[in-house]
Amino acid sequence: MTVITFLQAILDWLQADPAHVVVAASAVAALSPTPDPGSVAGKLYKVIDLLALNVLQAKDSGGKPNA
Repeated sequence: MTVITFLQAILDWLQADPAHVVVAASAVAALSPTPDPGSVAGKLYKVIDLLALNVLQAKDSGGKPNA
């Protein structure tokens, strides 16, 4: 399997059912550390959290903890 075939298989899987977008975004959100909210990665992470349906207090915001 080539890389292009693999990427095409992922795109086909995501297009097969809209729920797959939520599953994929949830996996990315769960496996990646929360970046600083002001950075470019933080803004992209907000979009991933929205696609993963992580709203309100579903996951830490990445800010400094109140100690």
